[in-house]
Amino acid sequence: FSRSAVIVDLTGEPKGSKFEVFVNRQSAGFAKVGAKTIIPLEAYDTYDIRLESRSDAFLSFDENPRQVTLYPGNVNTLTWNVDRILVLIGRVLDIDGNPIQYARIKNGGAFAGTDDSGWFQIETQKLSSLLLQTSNNSTCEIQLAEYNADEDIHVFDDLICRPVSDTSSDPSTTPVQASVQRH
Repeated sequence: FSRSAVIVDLTGEPKGSKFEVFVNRQSAGFAKVGAKTIIPLEAYDTYDIRLESRSDAFLSFDENPRQVTLYPGNVNTLTWNVDRILVLIGRVLDIDGNPIQYARIKNGGAFAGTDDSGWFQIETQKLSSLLLQTSNNSTCEIQLAEYNADEDIHVFDDLICRPVSDTSSDPSTTPVQASVQRH
């Protein structure tokens, strides 16, 4: 009988996503996003607690173990935030149909860019447009076609990146002037 515990609190989306809880590298149970799970543990010990996703969706969460020391009657709550990740794949072309090489995608979250053929892959939240800074420091924008945000991976047809007139020093405040060309 245990007189102390850890409460695993998973917040974020998508609700109901399942995670396995490991205590000192041993499976100790399962937790779901949107719920709190009690893991009874013995007092007078220090534990490494970590999660592994058991969901089919691509998810982002802190995968580092968390350390907790428990004493009699002690209950510690450990909270993880879970975010759904969408994988967007496409090829970016200029208005003349040439691949835009080595451009940086500025609004995709972590660093992302195009390769020498204009292809990109980003892991991000739902976006309606992409803002690119090209290798010659000009800015262009792509208005993405509608896509199902409940699906994990989206492959777009060739995307035309339209130049954005630089009316301010902050390109992210420039109005949208883009379109999508489908082949």
